[in-house]
Amino acid sequence: MSPKFLTSILVLGLVLASPDVPSLHANESGKARALQDIQQRVQDMRLRMQDLSGQELPKLQPLQVRNQVQSSPPVVHRNPTTEVANFSSFDKEAPTEEYVEGVSSPLGQGFYFLPFAGFSLSKDVEYRGFLDPVSFKEKVGWTVGLRGGYQWQYFYLEERISFNRSRFKDTPILGTAQATNIAVKGISLHQALGFKIPLGYSLALNLGAGLGMTKQEISMQMDILGPISEDDWIFSYDALLGFEIQLNEDFLVGANYRWMHFDKLDGFSERDLHLLELSLGVKF
Repeated sequence: MSPKFLTSILVLGLVLASPDVPSLHANESGKARALQDIQQRVQDMRLRMQDLSGQELPKLQPLQVRNQVQSSPPVVHRNPTTEVANFSSFDKEAPTEEYVEGVSSPLGQGFYFLPFAGFSLSKDVEYRGFLDPVSFKEKVGWTVGLRGGYQWQYFYLEERISFNRSRFKDTPILGTAQATNIAVKGISLHQALGFKIPLGYSLALNLGAGLGMTKQEISMQMDILGPISEDDWIFSYDALLGFEIQLNEDFLVGANYRWMHFDKLDGFSERDLHLLELSLGVKF
């Protein structure tokens, strides 16, 4: 056994075997004498052990040190791996919640106004003022307009006002004579009904169809007959296919393909118009 362990056992035995220990409860003088006796015996034992082993007995720590240790705040051991995982998950979830709160779905209810603009292209149009019809080839035109209405969860009802203008290529007629400066323009008023298919939180597929009237005018210049012009209100209808994106709580952006059909005039055949439109508007 080690000298320190033997010394501890001897000190405990001396304390328990001391005849003066019961007198500690008698009075203060008895306590003092008992303590002096114990200290003297411990000192004698230390000197004896020092002679035997050349080592001193370990000194006892003061009682106050134990109290200080117990009164100190407990040390909390944290797991760095768990904390990193928790902070990582929090950082990933926070932007998602902000995005959901800041951007509303395009399928939400409310009024909207969508100005749009784009390009148009028509198939050939026939002029029937001669014995043999003459076909005119249209160039690429342009269109502008406004869509406004009310959106329910999936369906919407809207009014469409659009203006389109385009020109035709010069066309020879009656031998050497030519038709030049061929132009067509029209303003259309359509009432449309459609629905939207959600493709994501802020993206939707837009399908719709409308019908109404169009004020259409076609004019041209002929070498022999001079200027010719014809205009009238005619029946028309359209169909729309496109995508809409809710940019934020107030703004919508869309890209659409729209097909329009116009009834015939007295001297001109029916006319189909293909339009590519981009729109940007508000929803509230």
